[in-house]
Amino acid sequence: MAEKKVEDLDSSSRVESSKPKLDFEGNINEDSFVLSQKSLLAFRNIFKIAEYVIYAFVALALVFIAGDVLLKAATDFVSGRSFAYTIIDVINQILLAIILMELLGTVVQHFTHGGFQLKPFLIVGIISSVRRILVVGASLSLKGTGTYQHFQESQIELGISVIVIVFLAISLLMINRVEE
Repeated sequence: MAEKKVEDLDSSSRVESSKPKLDFEGNINEDSFVLSQKSLLAFRNIFKIAEYVIYAFVALALVFIAGDVLLKAATDFVSGRSFAYTIIDVINQILLAIILMELLGTVVQHFTHGGFQLKPFLIVGIISSVRRILVVGASLSLKGTGTYQHFQESQIELGISVIVIVFLAISLLMINRVEE
């Protein structure tokens, strides 16, 4: 068991969250200090593994949900409903599947690159807003405008969606320029 004075330890061998044990004479027990560093590394590795397991389950869930959405889109397409209503539903479901796949891409990027990726979430926001514009516009075309209040609410919703798309697109362009 090696013993050194506290003054002899360099600051690089210390870990902020664990302090080595000192005896009454000011000597340090390096074995307990190394053990505490190993414990910290073990805890970090355990949490890293848990993070990867959770991300793997999220990825599998996204694949299954997207597959279910596409299956529903296929069954809706061959159903006996009106063609115009069917197309709106199918396009809506396909765009939802694209959103889910974009989220899956974010999870996969976490495995390969680590860290948080912002661009996929901006893309998901743009796709979601476009999806909403298509659904609102198509429902107005097929169902008619209805009451004046309903028409006005639809126009406000369309306007807000366009504003969201513009801001998300600007954010995406700014991120691309910073990365270049």
